[in-house]
Amino acid sequence: MYSIREIFERLKDWANKNVTNQDVVIDETRAVWALNEATNNIVSNIIRSGRNDELNRVRVLLNTKPLKKVNSDTKSDYFEIQKDYLNHSSIRAKSGKCEIDCHEIKSDNQNITFNSNFEPSIVFQETIYYLEGNKIRIFKKGFDITYAEHTYYRKPRMVDLKGYERIDGSYSDKDIDFEFDNDLIDEIIIKATEYFKLKNN
Repeated sequence: MYSIREIFERLKDWANKNVTNQDVVIDETRAVWALNEATNNIVSNIIRSGRNDELNRVRVLLNTKPLKKVNSDTKSDYFEIQKDYLNHSSIRAKSGKCEIDCHEIKSDNQNITFNSNFEPSIVFQETIYYLEGNKIRIFKKGFDITYAEHTYYRKPRMVDLKGYERIDGSYSDKDIDFEFDNDLIDEIIIKATEYFKLKNN
């Protein structure tokens, strides 16, 4: 895996060969910004694609963590989404020792009406849920959700270079490397140079 210092040099080389015919001034501040912007763009596109071969490239971002219950009403329990959340994968829940299968629905309608074909059931050990802002709403009927865990893609680690002055006036105190394989890092470098190309046109 390339170090962030190697990536900085590769970024400068690629930009100089593909943006203009002369040396492009790429300082650490702009390099870090461009690399992190490109990372967010590429990772988001990979996850949205839903393709298993692509998702495997960002598998390091897949997390499973318990959810914290923050509210309840007669129909549902609400759980707080993790602060490093980027994209959803699945929910696992329990009522006491009973495992509950959770099925995601896409809905902005908070007044969902249950019927015999569409309702939470402790007998059939299943329920429905959806994401609502920064919370996950898991429905219930005659039981409570006592435990829930969230499998999700977290935000990628932001890279950094030690020793430069950030835009806010603070100084970076350490190198932070990418967490991806080199083939994906190369794509990120190429994407990052597009920001400099736009700047120079």
